[in-house]
Amino acid sequence: MKKNILIILVLIFTASCSGGGGGGNDSGDISLKISGTAGISGSAFIDFDPSGTARTLNNTYESAQYINTESSTGGYVNYSSDTSDWYVFSTTKNLDINFQGSEGTGIEIGTDPFFMSGLISPHSISFSGRYYLRVYAENGYSGNYKILISRRQVSSALISAEDDFVPGEIIVKKKNTFLKTSLSSETFQNLELEKKFSDFSLYKIKSEKRLQSLNSDKILKQETIDLIEQLKKDPSIEVAEPNYIRKLSYSPNDIYYKAGYLWGLDLINTPNAWDITRGKNVVVAVLDTGIIPHEDLPDSRIVPGYDFDQGDNNPFDEGESNFNSDYHGSHVAGTIGAEMDNLLGISGVSPEAEILPVKIMGDGATSANIAEGIKFAAGITNSSGTTPLKTADIINMSFGGTGYSDTEKDAVDAAFAKGIIMVGAAGNDSRENVFYPAGYNHVI
Repeated sequence: MKKNILIILVLIFTASCSGGGGGGNDSGDISLKISGTAGISGSAFIDFDPSGTARTLNNTYESAQYINTESSTGGYVNYSSDTSDWYVFSTTKNLDINFQGSEGTGIEIGTDPFFMSGLISPHSISFSGRYYLRVYAENGYSGNYKILISRRQVSSALISAEDDFVPGEIIVKKKNTFLKTSLSSETFQNLELEKKFSDFSLYKIKSEKRLQSLNSDKILKQETIDLIEQLKKDPSIEVAEPNYIRKLSYSPNDIYYKAGYLWGLDLINTPNAWDITRGKNVVVAVLDTGIIPHEDLPDSRIVPGYDFDQGDNNPFDEGESNFNSDYHGSHVAGTIGAEMDNLLGISGVSPEAEILPVKIMGDGATSANIAEGIKFAAGITNSSGTTPLKTADIINMSFGGTGYSDTEKDAVDAAFAKGIIMVGAAGNDSRENVFYPAGYNHVI
């Protein structure tokens, strides 16, 4: 269900973009009427007594309204008639609390309702327990507020030899500081610079060191982890992490799936969305194995991209010459933007959107290439030395793997700051492991 809602959200985004770009309608404004039923998710809460329309009062700690962790709560307080709103929740997780309120409103937090303290947003909770929140209006004030409780994302996750990363490769980002490195010469003697990117560098364990581990990737991976732990002790280094590998999400080979019976488009109400927009003036970057232009995805709707796997401006999908690819990038690009009403093939979700192909992988994508691909699509300085003629409105990433990467996360944050929507695959393995890049904040 969540997947369907998210896809519809992206379709709604294409509607908003298609009306606001340089290709507006010269005939005047278009009025749209939308009707239907909207439901509130289990993680959204509303103040029991907003604007004096009380169902149940939550004005004292005894009548505190229960809310979930990882939730969003909206409400209203008025010094004259509804001075305080009380909430309570229990948690065993590390949480962040953000409060947004009108002028003259505030919030307090505490585990004992008789000993509350002012909450400065964002506020972090690191201990399990039962917590009270009191939102209040100061003398002479009233207004709306919003409380957002989210699970804290830990950047310094533990590295496991079971994670999928390139044995012997380490991504290093130095702090913007004049501090000199202080690690032992032995640590540096084991590393050699492989490639310098715009804001980080890729190092390899030296060949003579690697020869000792050629019989076992597991041994070399452990040596990589050990060296990373040494690098993290250096005060001049901001990030030291593996060069993670992200794998393609699986495409089924069932005969009716490949035959193009597009039940999925009806399932997410795409035909209704087509009545509003078909993605015109929207650029969708496809970070994947590249693309092959064809009669159902013509050159006229493809923005020139880049190949970070080979280091050139030809993001060609090698398809079956790469056993693990099977034209994955071309398949994803077609699902997004194949032509409509041409009596050929299929119709994409956004058949008038432009596709920006960014090749970041053969059979797997490294963290370094993913980060550079995101920055390229967003029009941010990157190792290619170029930016696209049209930057992306949406970045699609149909791949992923375990292991948190600050390098990937920094690129995601930079793209998000430019207002770009990013969508990542959640994985097809039915496991509880967090799947990245979908697991980062700012990625749908």
